[in-house]
Amino acid sequence: CYMNYKIQTYIRKLIILTVLLFISTFLTNCKNNKQNYLENSIALGYKDNIPFLINSKNETYSLEKYDEVINVFGEYLTVKRDNKYGFIDNTGKEIIKPIYDKAYIMKENKAVVVLDGTFHIIDNMGNIIYTFNNDIFSTSYFSENFLVIETIKDQIHYYGYLKYDVETNSFSILNNEINYDYCIKFYNGFGIIGQSIDGKMKYTYLTPTGEFLFDNMYFDEARYFYGELACVGETKPVIISGNLSSQMMYKYIKTDGQYLARNKKILEYPYAADFSADHAIVGNYYYSYSQEVYFKKYQIIDTSGNSVFEDPLYYAGAGIDNEGAPANFWPTNLIEFGNTYIFSVRTNGSYGAWNVKYHKELSFLSIPMTFSEKDDVWLSELSKTLGVTKGSTSLAKNYSSSPYYMEQLRFSKYYSLDIPITCVRVFGSDDYGIIQVLYNEAKDILELSYLIYPLYDELFY
Repeated sequence: CYMNYKIQTYIRKLIILTVLLFISTFLTNCKNNKQNYLENSIALGYKDNIPFLINSKNETYSLEKYDEVINVFGEYLTVKRDNKYGFIDNTGKEIIKPIYDKAYIMKENKAVVVLDGTFHIIDNMGNIIYTFNNDIFSTSYFSENFLVIETIKDQIHYYGYLKYDVETNSFSILNNEINYDYCIKFYNGFGIIGQSIDGKMKYTYLTPTGEFLFDNMYFDEARYFYGELACVGETKPVIISGNLSSQMMYKYIKTDGQYLARNKKILEYPYAADFSADHAIVGNYYYSYSQEVYFKKYQIIDTSGNSVFEDPLYYAGAGIDNEGAPANFWPTNLIEFGNTYIFSVRTNGSYGAWNVKYHKELSFLSIPMTFSEKDDVWLSELSKTLGVTKGSTSLAKNYSSSPYYMEQLRFSKYYSLDIPITCVRVFGSDDYGIIQVLYNEAKDILELSYLIYPLYDELFY
């Protein structure tokens, strides 16, 4: 009896150990097989031809397993593997396997795909929710529930819009026609269509109901509305420095068809940025009698067309092409940040360098670039690229503080709607990074710092 009891006890222990070993092995395998996706990514970058998702901590997730990644960052990304297209979300997780012959950008939870030669629209779960007629197709993406569509008649492309009705979950062709010579996506309430008039493409605005915003008003260039104003352009003959040439001249038009004017005179400029925060940067020609040369004089105007400053923002750029100027000056968009305004500008002579300026006491001052210990690693790497072998990072700091390329400042919903960011390119390495504008509460100053280190061959955000 004692031997039987001993054997039974041994068997029970053996079973328990076996079960525990199985559970441990199962949990270990689960842990090893768990995919570590990237949380809160804000950009798509390339390094040595390998695509990566990047977050604000400069953590990365490799997309090397895909043969191609469409270079547009968003909630979803279009990828290609083994000659088929599918979709991942911006953590890197595959949400729709690559099964399509072609797939375009997914926006507003919808995308155009091609399967066996037929164009479809799918949702973000891969369900087909619309199939195009054989003579209609699209290579675009949804914006404000509109999709640019195309058809070909007698070897000529014609364009129109497919409208998605949120309430009925249905699709319809706007105006039941595809007859425009060109279409640009809807944005801020209006689409922009192009029509060939006397052999030249002209543009105007379309409302969501398919009506023209203006009666018989077309422009050589038309930009989107911001608030109640949109910048439009018309090519005109202009004499500068004794030379006659054609140049685009810009005006601001209101939704009622009236141009922005002051003292009953329509305001017109050779340079004009879009309105933002009720202000816009404009530039006009100014003749210097002492130097006998034309300059561009930049100023900031409000929505009434009044100059914000008594003195000009800057003088620069002799002639139409800025040749012979004492300093080059190309400002970009003006945006509101906290209780001030900021914009980016290219200056510093013929080579040029970009910086960000902020408004203080009726003038704009440069915002300094700051570095911390977390920047030491990439600064050291940049120093080696620049040929510095003694460990000093001063040259790397100098180059990265004055990038030679900068995009417009903007807010990213994938990072922060309160912190302006912009993509820059650093001289010497030619690599891209993203900088941000921050308010240092302790010092009561604005500062620039690198959000994504300038280490990438390409960057999309």
